[in-house]
Amino acid sequence: MADPVSITLGVIPLVGEAVRAYSAAHKKFKSFCRYSSAVRRIRERLEVQKQVFLNEARLFLRLVVDNDFEAQSMLRKADDAVWTSSKLENALKDCAAESYSACRVAFTSISTTIAGLQQQLDLFDDPDVTTQRGKHGKADRLKNGLRFAFNETKCQELMDSLRLFNSDLARLREQTREIAEPRPSCAAARCYSRKQLPREFASFGTIRRAIRTLHQALMAVYSTSDATRLRHLARLFVDASETEGKVLTTLVILCNCQRSLTQANLVELRVQSQVQWIDSSLFTPSSSDSSNSGQGTSAPRKRRKVHWVDDFESLQDPPTPVSNLSFETPTEPTRAVSCDLRQSKDLCSDLYHGVRQGGKSACIGYIDTMGGSRHSFFPVEDPELCRSVPAPGDFVSMDEVLNYPIESSLSIPDQLKLARSIVSAVLKFHKTPWMNEYWRIQDLSFVRKERDLSKSLQTLHLGIEIIPQAGQLQQLMEEVESTSDAESESPSQAMREAMLEYGVRNITLFSLGVVLLQIGRWGKIATHDEHDIKMIRRLALEPARLGSKYKELTLRCLYCDFGFGDSLSKPRLQEAVYDNVVCKLSDMISGLDIEDD
Repeated sequence: MADPVSITLGVIPLVGEAVRAYSAAHKKFKSFCRYSSAVRRIRERLEVQKQVFLNEARLFLRLVVDNDFEAQSMLRKADDAVWTSSKLENALKDCAAESYSACRVAFTSISTTIAGLQQQLDLFDDPDVTTQRGKHGKADRLKNGLRFAFNETKCQELMDSLRLFNSDLARLREQTREIAEPRPSCAAARCYSRKQLPREFASFGTIRRAIRTLHQALMAVYSTSDATRLRHLARLFVDASETEGKVLTTLVILCNCQRSLTQANLVELRVQSQVQWIDSSLFTPSSSDSSNSGQGTSAPRKRRKVHWVDDFESLQDPPTPVSNLSFETPTEPTRAVSCDLRQSKDLCSDLYHGVRQGGKSACIGYIDTMGGSRHSFFPVEDPELCRSVPAPGDFVSMDEVLNYPIESSLSIPDQLKLARSIVSAVLKFHKTPWMNEYWRIQDLSFVRKERDLSKSLQTLHLGIEIIPQAGQLQQLMEEVESTSDAESESPSQAMREAMLEYGVRNITLFSLGVVLLQIGRWGKIATHDEHDIKMIRRLALEPARLGSKYKELTLRCLYCDFGFGDSLSKPRLQEAVYDNVVCKLSDMISGLDIEDD
């Protein structure tokens, strides 16, 4: 039952009272835990519930304070006079409306439950208040007393009550926020959708699925080739685009199989992917095709030019048998290359020779997947995009780029364009093998263009190492369809603890915020210990060189502060990120609307 005195208080003071109660209880249990394993177990559970409560209290305060920094400041100063502010209390009454009374009961119940926990230790003297003389005797008495008098079962029940109260508080806070949020009219909603879903954003889902199946296709081919034990690096450029269901990407593959051949271990390609193209019945070649392919090597070869049909959906016949395919070049004899690259025994070599022998518009080959996707490989057509075939040493990671003096590296518009490209890349590549849930700035790379960094912006890419194991073909092909945006590996235990302790709502967006912060500061931030999250947030609150608007969108990413939950698998959150970050950066670029703090 709620304390009658607390009923006369407002909700905001009760929040402060609960914060103080949690801190006092945690401190007390911490003092006693070294004398009893039962007390230690309760302290561990209390620590978790304390952090859950502080996160919820912070979100709750954000309903009425101006910004998240002010909410954090209040929680750090639980005795501050701001907790008795009538302005905040009246704002909460207006916001919570009918839920106001329930919020008061919830916070009061939390304080009462914590008081019940502390009563379990009130019978014992504080172990920290003792003299050196008689210290050992007091410790023995404490251990014996706790063994017989400490009621762990009662404490477990109180901890369960705290967990339920925290859950109720979270639900009340979420309902209050949703009720207070104005519901747009039908006409406004249609305008909102048109604004939030431009053609570029609408293509991100298709691109994401295409590059996911591309990775699976490459893994499958390498797992059945003779190069299983070799080291392959795949670099996928972030300029992926979609037109009429076809996804175009630039891919560079580096193979360490021929170290003596400088160019033979690197091939640059344009990949055209169609997620749903062929009937699954066409995936398995017929026996006649297999037999013909064995006979085709001794038959006279015909010079046949491959005509790749743009509209794949119009094809009705099975793929042409691979034995009769060859590629024509005007300067040297043709070399028979298997068009179906699933049968390749050395994919790197076949792609490299296909680039050299085929015309710029000729298809080198394709990889079909069991899910009905087709990935077709072409030479790079654009001479500027080709960059005169970069050498392995031309690739430079972005953290190295930050060592260049900003005055001679990038202009402010170019910095904003770089930031926009990275945000778009996150929306395209998240929850795919090309981008980890927790990623860092060194995961991004460029192709070096002498010292002109602005010309290298179009070469921004992600790189992964392909390490397949022989015999994985069936498993990898089946994974193509089983993987979806909603399915990803759960965060590691360390990540979960960081999310809990520091209130990191989305690791991928937090990583994005860290990268945006480093671009804005044009300098690396070392991230090696548990205190980095606090340091990063402090740095993000400092005046930004690129202006207050850039600072605001950086903070939004760090805190996942978009108003649509914390799961980047949800389209509403993806929309919000695109609108509040990508579009805002575009506005800043077009109008150079950069303000100083």
